[in-house]
Amino acid sequence: MENFFNYNNLLQIIWKWKKHLLVIAFLAALLSVFFSSKLFITPMFKSTGVVYPANVKPYSDESETEQLLQLINSREIRDSLINKFKLGEHYRLSPQDPHYYSILVYLYNSRVEVKKTEFESVVIEVSDSDPKQAADMVNEIIRMYDKKVRELQKDKFREVLNSCKIWVDLKHKELDSIQREIDIVSGGKIAAADIGPEKLNVNQQQKFFTPEKDEFLKGAKTVKGHSGSNGRLVMLLDLAQTEALAYSEFKLKYDQAILDYNREYTYTNVVSRPFPADKKSSPVTWLIVVMSVFSALFLSIFIISLIESKKAQNTAASAS
Repeated sequence: MENFFNYNNLLQIIWKWKKHLLVIAFLAALLSVFFSSKLFITPMFKSTGVVYPANVKPYSDESETEQLLQLINSREIRDSLINKFKLGEHYRLSPQDPHYYSILVYLYNSRVEVKKTEFESVVIEVSDSDPKQAADMVNEIIRMYDKKVRELQKDKFREVLNSCKIWVDLKHKELDSIQREIDIVSGGKIAAADIGPEKLNVNQQQKFFTPEKDEFLKGAKTVKGHSGSNGRLVMLLDLAQTEALAYSEFKLKYDQAILDYNREYTYTNVVSRPFPADKKSSPVTWLIVVMSVFSALFLSIFIISLIESKKAQNTAASAS
């Protein structure tokens, strides 16, 4: 080894064996091209998509981009993708293999890469032997992410919707009860329909319940034959005003909850859409050829140097 690295006539050896080394380099290049062909290595095509998160709020200290990464890398999306594209069959795996799922996940992770960029975007890369399927898988990952976020948000909005509906129904019943009592106390001169829920938007509340303009309060003071009930009527009208305002607030929240629950947003801004690649991404033939030729020449020179060194030692021993 020492003679090899310190051999002063290394260039002379290379020149002496140049024909042999050229043949070795040629054969190494030829064989590397042959063994890197699709007969031995399946060519892979890469499809890439770049997205930004949109219309989402982080759950904790994580950013919207980190949340996107967490969801895309979730088992639910991975298994959905595996089932949709039948990747076990596509990767030629046997379901009878006891390690079938582990191998399938390993192959999936080796071919599907999701990473965050310095610009807070997310790059989704899929490599596959079928360029169209690679592009379709990227699109499907984006679609399933949108679906997953929509499901999560619908669950939360459903809770808000149900809660608001309970309060709207409760306030409606309370208001109905007050309206019926007003009708009884006023002797029918103040109809329940005049202050029903259908009249209780903000503008109408200002019209009917502002003290300066409230005809009901004026009527309560002038209803004949019910002078002993006027105090009760005024109290009921004040209570109706309070309940009407509360009903209106909950109804607005309920209407907003319905809009939120039924909205169909997308949750990504696609900066770069995937497309079927027309050129393979691996194997990189030229790199394999260069490495093969370099390795073959290095090994050949190493062996030749050992042979030459051994010959020199034997010659020196014979001369002595």
